[in-house]
Amino acid sequence: MLGKHLYMEKSFTEYYAPEAAGASSLSETICMLFTTPSQRSCNRRAVGFTLVELLVVIAIIGVLVSLLLPAVQSAREAARRSSCLNNLKQVGLAILNYESARGTLPYGTNQNGQRDPALTGRNISAFGFGWSASILPYIESGNAFDQINIDGELGSTRDNLGAGTLITAYVCPSRPDETDHWAECCSGFNLGPGPTDDIRITSYAGVSDSVDGFFGTAQPVSNGDGVLFNAHAVALSEITDGTSSTLMVGEVTGGPGKHPSQGFAWISHMWAGWNCQDTADGLNPFGSVPGGRDTSLDPFDGDGGGNRHGEYFDESGFSSFHVGGVHFAFADGSVHFLNEDIQQNVLCVRTTRDGGETSDGPCYVRPPVGPRAR
Repeated sequence: MLGKHLYMEKSFTEYYAPEAAGASSLSETICMLFTTPSQRSCNRRAVGFTLVELLVVIAIIGVLVSLLLPAVQSAREAARRSSCLNNLKQVGLAILNYESARGTLPYGTNQNGQRDPALTGRNISAFGFGWSASILPYIESGNAFDQINIDGELGSTRDNLGAGTLITAYVCPSRPDETDHWAECCSGFNLGPGPTDDIRITSYAGVSDSVDGFFGTAQPVSNGDGVLFNAHAVALSEITDGTSSTLMVGEVTGGPGKHPSQGFAWISHMWAGWNCQDTADGLNPFGSVPGGRDTSLDPFDGDGGGNRHGEYFDESGFSSFHVGGVHFAFADGSVHFLNEDIQQNVLCVRTTRDGGETSDGPCYVRPPVGPRAR
């Protein structure tokens, strides 16, 4: 019997002692010693979080997310900005490949719907195609090129079918997709699904002039001092300021506007035509959406009687959705990010192709020259 009691005592201790040792009070110890685990409650506090503890944890998680989210967004924008830069590299190389094949750069645009007297006697389309249509075969977009007549009228349904093709190399990834990349151009085009979905947009425009580069509403001058303007094919030999110092193509943004009878319209440059811009207003000017334009108060609508496209080209200028500046492809094919605070004189010097200026001297605006056939 003694042996049996000793054995039971040993078993009793081995069974209960570990839990009893963890008790926080005498009553809990007694409870543990004289009840089985399935019967036991012992007035111990239930395991879990109080409401205050849960709120503290949620607050900590919120703080961590708020700290991480900007970093994630910054990383995404850096990737989009890198992709945009690569797009411009493709565009710059395509233009130079065109020049190697043809001997000159393409026309900036090819149009004379507003009857520039300098083009009198020239067989120029009223609304023809521009440089970014000409280089389609050099950016692996031959299918779209085959659906347009490069020497025809952009307004002709026989010639413009390809203008409804989205060319991804012409779209900056940072651009907001408010209209599925359609721009409003002209009444009755409607290559897209909506009433103002006329032609596909582009995020890149040719650098035409250092001063106001438009003869009319959206028709560039034919005597620009840049490298891509209307009805003139510039040869690389004309860029005497140096191809590595001369701007060729830069970013543009577009913005919400208003058609006089059809309501909302996205006003923008388009890759098929109307695809040049001057640098007269600097980079990210106030008239652009990145520069601070509130399109809910001042959309591109012609300002009560004017032309919505004229307002856009006059006020928006070269601009980007990247913080602090704009990407440009130079005439040697290199791509650089120019700070939006660049002095206007320096920007002008970078625009002109043969002014012979220095960056700290005055910008030379050369006299008009006659247009040269393509």
